[in-house]
Amino acid sequence: IPNGNRCSVVRDKRQSFIVRNTCSFDSLCQILVCTASHNNIYRDKIKDYTSPIFSCVNELLRAGLSIKFYLNRVNALNIPQLKPENRRNRIIQIVATANIANMATLMFQDYPSCIIEKRCATYKKESVKRIIVMSVDFDMWMKDGATSLPDALYRGDSRPRLCCEEFPICEIKYGLQLIIETAFGDDKLQRLRDFPDRLIMPDNAGYQLAGIVVYEGIYNANSVGHYIAYIKIGSIWLLFDDMKAK
Repeated sequence: IPNGNRCSVVRDKRQSFIVRNTCSFDSLCQILVCTASHNNIYRDKIKDYTSPIFSCVNELLRAGLSIKFYLNRVNALNIPQLKPENRRNRIIQIVATANIANMATLMFQDYPSCIIEKRCATYKKESVKRIIVMSVDFDMWMKDGATSLPDALYRGDSRPRLCCEEFPICEIKYGLQLIIETAFGDDKLQRLRDFPDRLIMPDNAGYQLAGIVVYEGIYNANSVGHYIAYIKIGSIWLLFDDMKAK
């Protein structure tokens, strides 16, 4: 998938678009495409998904880098949060600069990593929390290492709090994919080995590691930095960079 900075104007029947800085979106999309290409069960589950990012993924699986894919990417990123700008000659410019957690939150509203349902044991009051990007209990992670990730995730997003002097009844339902926000500094290639290949969550749901999105560079007045993705296929890691031709 080429970054929008490397692409020409995208035209539909009524308008024209220029899309810039698409690396966070492209990294997520490329991981999903590679996962679906090598996992028929996942591919079958997402084939009827109609959210914008899955429309891009399904089009790539069907026809590769088609005109429809570029139009689907425009549709996914042409949202108020990214503040599309009308320019001369009826061209709309979309600058898709966003950190990876924010981009994932925008793209996976309909497909959260987990849903936490809590019910007050005393008054039966219920609350539902949809979590797109899961957080981590970093104290546990640093103490016990990456093998503690399922417990660190569980504690990070569902730490019990008293309600009416009792702990609420809590049920966690995990989604089709887990998106986890974490950070390990600059030593990326060595750190890739630290991530467990497979997670077994508290409800016994199993998840296979599909990829890791990494931020490179420095955000300042001269640069917004850049996202790349490391994609796991079996025992092999693939590097994806949408600013490079290969």
